[in-house]
Amino acid sequence: MKLEKEKTALVVIDMQKSIARMDRKLEPYALEEIVGNVSRLAKAFRQALPYSLYMCFFMTGRMR
Repeated sequence: MKLEKEKTALVVIDMQKSIARMDRKLEPYALEEIVGNVSRLAKAFRQALPYSLYMCFFMTGRMR
């Protein structure tokens, strides 16, 4: 697959500690497999694209 660098982004959603806590069974893939796949994708994108962006969100208080 050929990707256009100017129009390509990797978006990873919901890789939060509360979502991926160790005592939670994830299906159909194990947590280790999910994290490994995300890590490999992120590394490949960092190597292929001229820039990368890491965003981290924290919730404080109550949502309205």
